[in-house]
Amino acid sequence: APDAGRAVAVVLGKDENNSLYAYSYYGLFRINLANHTVSMLYKAEIETGSINTAEMHNGVIQFGTNYGLFSYDIRTGVEDKVHSELFNRVSKLHYGTGGNLWVAADNSLFLYRNDVFEMVGENRGVPANEFIASETDKEGSIFFGGTNGLIEIGDTYSYVMEKDKQI
Repeated sequence: APDAGRAVAVVLGKDENNSLYAYSYYGLFRINLANHTVSMLYKAEIETGSINTAEMHNGVIQFGTNYGLFSYDIRTGVEDKVHSELFNRVSKLHYGTGGNLWVAADNSLFLYRNDVFEMVGENRGVPANEFIASETDKEGSIFFGGTNGLIEIGDTYSYVMEKDKQI
């Protein structure tokens, strides 16, 4: 089926009530482990676009679409657009140390902290790249993998691009 990959649900995390949270191309979901039910929290709409990526932190799910970055508060059920003129299409999100959100969008990388977006681009040693995967190691370094290679961001936000590494 052509849309089979889009229907895959990715688990984001668990809350104190033992519910799991997940996302797919079509929306955000709560999975109640006690009674084995799935409920849709947010349905992707034409205005916001289908969900490309999501991350959960402190009761809030941040999610990216082709139309920007959005947040969904699990406690209140409120969805909101995080306004920025810097990018549109968000391809990957990743929470780093201290709750800082890394946003891969429009072949660039941004750091969102204290309600301000900071571009982390060629001026800081990070070339254009379509980031599609990320992971944090035990020392706090974040690894972003993309179509143009692998980048390591140290816990002090120093950058190393290694084109020869394969994902």
